[in-house]
Amino acid sequence: MAEPFAGAIVPHAPVLLPEIGGSAGASSRDRILRGCDKVDTSGADVVLVVSPHGRDAGVYARGSGSEASFGGPEARLESPTDSAAAESLARAWKAPLLEDELDHGAVGCLHLLDVRRPSVVAALPETTGPGATADACAAMVEGRKLAGAVKRAFAGSSVLVVASAHTSAAL
Repeated sequence: MAEPFAGAIVPHAPVLLPEIGGSAGASSRDRILRGCDKVDTSGADVVLVVSPHGRDAGVYARGSGSEASFGGPEARLESPTDSAAAESLARAWKAPLLEDELDHGAVGCLHLLDVRRPSVVAALPETTGPGATADACAAMVEGRKLAGAVKRAFAGSSVLVVASAHTSAAL
């Protein structure tokens, strides 16, 4: 029997997107992209992307966003959302459905993995940089709540968790 959970930790750095990073770091980017290409989303009942760059904790209601804040307006993303799974996770987490555009960490993950199937994107509050809305302890508490909600919302389902990672927020 296959494990019900699988995962990938994906660098969120917008510079990995050719539209933003250009030719700088191309060989590193190519190695990372080859690794991302090996992540198979087809066997999962639910693809869950978790980003540590939300304004607030919650589940995005739609999968659109861009990397415009990093100088890559053409790095626009329109990704299908698994609405039923998103609503189920928000209910189990007691978190809101966010009407905002996806944050840059979520956009980066979806671009790098080229997820073309409906997915669920959860945001944890930003803890670093000028957009920080929470401290690390509060974000970790929220992350634990999210983990419990994932287990409740998707019991009996196989879940591929894709986490955007960077320095302290990845913890």
